[in-house]
Amino acid sequence: MKVLESYFGYWWLPHNENEKLYGILKITKSNGYILETIGHFSNTGDIVSEDFPQIIGLARHSNINRDFSFNLLHCSIMNYLPSKLHYYKIIVSFFLRGESKSLNSDTLFNSSYFHPINIDQWVNTNSFKIKEENHKMNFVLDYNSPENILLYQDSDLKVDIGFLRRYNQPNEVGFKIEQSAYINLKFSKPIELEIIRKKVDIIRNFLTLAIGCPIYIEDYFFSKKNEDPKIKRTQIEYRFFREEKYIDKRYKKMYKWNMLFTLKDIQTLCPNALSNWFAKQDEIKFTISNLFSTIYNGYLYVENTFLDYVFALEVYHRNRYPDQKLQSKSYLEKREKIIEKITNPSDKQWLEARLNEHKKEPNLILRLKHLNDIYQENYKDIFTADSLFFKKVVETRHHLVHHGVKYPELIIRDEFELYACSQKLEVMIKAILLIEIGFDTKFINSRLKTTTGWMTIFS
Repeated sequence: MKVLESYFGYWWLPHNENEKLYGILKITKSNGYILETIGHFSNTGDIVSEDFPQIIGLARHSNINRDFSFNLLHCSIMNYLPSKLHYYKIIVSFFLRGESKSLNSDTLFNSSYFHPINIDQWVNTNSFKIKEENHKMNFVLDYNSPENILLYQDSDLKVDIGFLRRYNQPNEVGFKIEQSAYINLKFSKPIELEIIRKKVDIIRNFLTLAIGCPIYIEDYFFSKKNEDPKIKRTQIEYRFFREEKYIDKRYKKMYKWNMLFTLKDIQTLCPNALSNWFAKQDEIKFTISNLFSTIYNGYLYVENTFLDYVFALEVYHRNRYPDQKLQSKSYLEKREKIIEKITNPSDKQWLEARLNEHKKEPNLILRLKHLNDIYQENYKDIFTADSLFFKKVVETRHHLVHHGVKYPELIIRDEFELYACSQKLEVMIKAILLIEIGFDTKFINSRLKTTTGWMTIFS
């Protein structure tokens, strides 16, 4: 287990500061965050299976001799070595680190800011890095910082893009200065950490769709108003640490021509994009999750990719059009034929009422056709989907999920054809999401053409 950083000090449970334990918090390369303590907290009960929602700490960094306050969250005992010292290892899911003076057990915050990878390319405001090793050179750097860019605002929340600069003073070995874009969230009143994190995840998903790659958050901070007169600053800041074990942290630089949409596209074509994204989360969140878990999983078989996209479209239709009663033409014709045979008006009225009361849910092919009827204008320049296409999709889906199918001749058995079909379903999903965000048909056709391998897949 390779330890990247360690902090040694005292740790205790909230509202129980008198019973402190000595321990070391270790940030490891592959095992996450581990707190090793001597002794155990007195009110833990069953020690082996105990979980701790929160552990407070005051500890010193082992290398830089600086004290920090800690708020460890969602902790559980990893193992226990029975000995006279009672040595425990506790897994920490995530934690907040602040200055030693800002020791606090509550998790209410007024604001947050974070730096997602590729945000500078998405914003495209010429963020920069300057590094000079030759200390003999003399020059003057004049610089005007960009103003913050508003993305979203309501009575409770304001989201904008700000710019931070980091630099060290010139010294014998040179100096460096850099500017990067950050996403800022400001709340009208203190909000729980978990609620803020959900807002951040929604924004991260928005950027993931826009930029076209998984978004890893490199710097993540929370702050609250200072109520301690001994601290001069108006805001107390805490850095948030979370171990994302299953995300590829390797930096993949994206360029604006690879992105589904950029900040400039929002500013010129769709200023309410993030507002629409927030408003429609209940309808699109499953489709978003399914899309990302499929696109960015390089180990999926083509059959699983196909099934995931079909499922994403089906669930989207259920959420977006819950009261839509779709019936096939043959069903409606048969229904009318039977009702016409009834001569008594009262009996006819009774039967129609019961049939309407017990309408069955639309089947998969009706759902897919309905979506295509609504959204096909937004991907018509890339491909067109006729009735045969959706029959093949449905029969192939049934073949992969169920024991038998009604029309085996419609099953897509060729792997490349199934891959091309999956790509068409992916285009449908992206077009739907862009419509929900608020972009127009012309933009969607143009951008999907640019970002999708449509010439090789659909030609």
